[in-house]
Amino acid sequence: MIPATQGSALTDGLQAFCRFLAQWSSAALVLALEGTRDTSTARVIASNQALEQRSIDIPSVWHLALGPGLLRRLEDAALRLPSALQVHLGFDPRSWHFLPGGLPGAEGSGVLLIGARENLDATEPELLQSLVDIFRQMLSDHRQLRQRRYFAAKFQDLFDSVPSGIVLIEGDGRSGHVNRSAAELLDCAVGVAEVGQIAAAMRRLRERCDNAAELSTALAELTHDLQFSLRLDWRVDGRILSVDTHPVLGDGRQGRIWIFEDVTELRRREAELRELAQHDPLTGAFNRQFLQAEGGNLVQAVRARGSSPAVLILDIDHFKDVNDRYGHDIGDAVLRAVVERLQARLRRRDGGTLLRWGGEEFVVLSPATGAEAAQQLAERLRQGIAQQSVQIQDLSLAITISLGGTLFREGEDLVRDTIPRADRALYRAKAEGRNRWTWI
Repeated sequence: MIPATQGSALTDGLQAFCRFLAQWSSAALVLALEGTRDTSTARVIASNQALEQRSIDIPSVWHLALGPGLLRRLEDAALRLPSALQVHLGFDPRSWHFLPGGLPGAEGSGVLLIGARENLDATEPELLQSLVDIFRQMLSDHRQLRQRRYFAAKFQDLFDSVPSGIVLIEGDGRSGHVNRSAAELLDCAVGVAEVGQIAAAMRRLRERCDNAAELSTALAELTHDLQFSLRLDWRVDGRILSVDTHPVLGDGRQGRIWIFEDVTELRRREAELRELAQHDPLTGAFNRQFLQAEGGNLVQAVRARGSSPAVLILDIDHFKDVNDRYGHDIGDAVLRAVVERLQARLRRRDGGTLLRWGGEEFVVLSPATGAEAAQQLAERLRQGIAQQSVQIQDLSLAITISLGGTLFREGEDLVRDTIPRADRALYRAKAEGRNRWTWI
């Protein structure tokens, strides 16, 4: 942002320069002009008098100037001032001099001296060159400031139009800038504010978050680190805000930026994709990917409650015969019906996790309190399938399952060690006649 005092100082400097030229040349009016070579008018950017109209277009003068040298005299009738200026002066001047001081992109700029003394043409070239150099420098500064103000205004438009909330803290740590989206989110004013006010607004929002304790802990650890960067989800009012904070240009001494982005819909879609990735699309049961990703956490959660996790692996007896005799559509329906019954019994009493291991094989991870409780669960699951036929269309199919079970042992890997041991128990149950469970 550009301080207003900087623009005022440049304008005051140009006006002081015009007053000096008026005194030196005895001119009634000195106008500092800015214009290009191709335009027919020039803009007054300063004068030695307090003109009521600060933006006055006058006919171009640089191509009317006659004679060599820096100071050009104009013919008496070559130029007429606007009537407003004539009224201001109280007369229609006939003596004109033009001191060209153009720059690239502003070749038609210079200083117009109206009503100057007659012997002005005798001025030493060195003095005139010095005056031209001074004007050009001041004109250059004036144009650069105007360009910076233009880009600052464009930046402010962009800053306020960004849908994400943005808070920009200045490097001095005293003030910050809040865009429109952030102001609505933080319930504070748009624009420049003291850092204390901004921090208080962000703290109020954070304290309303469902995960406020987690956020406070994460931010407290980084309070004294000027260079810290962090991205966290703030859960508030049914929304999820992804809040990213990092130093400006990677240097905390340059300031800090906070970006608030509503990712509620994005997180919902991510959760749906995770759900799809971790579930068997046919039966709705969890799949191998789920066990590989979450198995360790499930075991830890069970052990944290003082229980010994039990692993059961089960197989639908003679499932190949069902597929061969009735087709895969009926086979798929049988798989869905078996999963529905198993999950109903697990939810109702045991709280175990069911997942499809592959084909007609399923794994149950149960928070059993020991081998006896796990064996009782295996029997309940066996009976839940065997006691009632599966009804599919006009078919009534007698379905049974075989199960093998074991307890998770300290130091084991669930997938590499425990499940294979349960699988060996399952094969023994099938070898002993099916529709039963065995234990290792």
